[in-house]
Amino acid sequence: MKPGRSFVVAIVCALVCGLSSAPAGAASPSVTVTDPTGDVTNRAGGSVVRPEADIVSASSGADAHSSVFTLRAQTPKNPATDPNWLNDTGPLWLIDRNYDRHTDYIAAVYRTGPAPGTQHAVMYDPHLKPVCTGTPDYQGGSYIARFTSSSCPRLRGYVWSSEMDYDTTASPANDEAVDLAPAGSPSPPTPEPRTGYWMLGADGKTYPFGNAPRFSSAGPYAAAVTARANGTGIWVVDFFGNVHAYGHATYQGGHPALRSGEFVTTISATPTARGYWLFTTLGRVFAFGDAKSHGDLRDLALTGPIIASVAMRDGKGYYMVGSDGGIFAFGSAKFRGSMGGRPLVGRIVGISPTPSGHGYWLVGEDGGVFAFGDANFRGSMGGVPLAKPMNGLVAFGNGYLMVASDGGVFDFSTKPFLGSLGGQSLSAPIIGIAAFST
Repeated sequence: MKPGRSFVVAIVCALVCGLSSAPAGAASPSVTVTDPTGDVTNRAGGSVVRPEADIVSASSGADAHSSVFTLRAQTPKNPATDPNWLNDTGPLWLIDRNYDRHTDYIAAVYRTGPAPGTQHAVMYDPHLKPVCTGTPDYQGGSYIARFTSSSCPRLRGYVWSSEMDYDTTASPANDEAVDLAPAGSPSPPTPEPRTGYWMLGADGKTYPFGNAPRFSSAGPYAAAVTARANGTGIWVVDFFGNVHAYGHATYQGGHPALRSGEFVTTISATPTARGYWLFTTLGRVFAFGDAKSHGDLRDLALTGPIIASVAMRDGKGYYMVGSDGGIFAFGSAKFRGSMGGRPLVGRIVGISPTPSGHGYWLVGEDGGVFAFGDANFRGSMGGVPLAKPMNGLVAFGNGYLMVASDGGVFDFSTKPFLGSLGGQSLSAPIIGIAAFST
């Protein structure tokens, strides 16, 4: 695959969710989309028809062992003998595994060397960096690419589109054409529900569970993590306010001017995922991107440092909580009660609003949970001996997840437990958790 070369192109869109009904070990197409034959001609105005690039049908399927992609052109040519099966000739399948209209992987079949040459099946990332290799095939006029889940990303639910490139010359503008998908293309199916969470270590390592993608480490002095609502990206902030964005999360700025002894403790994203707030131990708020400031505590003498903060789902307010359990509400966030001035077994270490925004949960380092407003108490670890103290809480399903510094996760919700790091040897304590559910 050599981007920038001239080629004849045909495109047909298709969508697939879930697993194929094919028996295990034989991943066969589960969805097929038909594109009526048409004239694929020179996009630059030429009249040469290239039926070799006109897609007639394309399909995709998966099982527990592999993913398979197929494509048939109006006039298929055997890659082993067709002299034009060089340069950029070959089928492509663009794969969106997160249902966010961004390509996550590109599966391609191409040939190198003179006829008969050697065929290759390769899966790339969106930047055309090879991810893994598969097995190419040509059967009965169909081009096929098969990728085993043991060496390639396991694709269970995804959206895909296909493209057939047919290159007849090295000239940059003489032979490119596009066959658009017919108006009757299928509507998107209901996406497969995706649920997952990440844990964050103090050394910046992120640990994914469930459908959470795997990302690289963010660096030392990590303070907090927050996620896009659809689970396609995360932001990690360190104590100095340096922000690291991964996946489809975008960097909007960071490293605010902090006072002596002041540190960033929390990051919270806007509903659009085009901005975020940074909260500090002194209760100051720094807004980036499309995040708007709704006030802060810069002029208030605090009994205890601000240890956790979180934005409302509407993006129009946020809560801050001090280590003594005092709650501070701004914008659309409403005060529903606090633990300020009340005896605590351990300091408060986390807060999360309910889905309605009319209540919130607090968690103490001893695992005790305190519910306010319309927050329903789902259970706690208060009074239960813990290997390590609790240090975070996040809304999950109809309840919440709690995480301890040894990576133990405690699920008090209707969502399935997806795993933890409890009992494992970690390079640094776990200091945060971010979850999503679609």
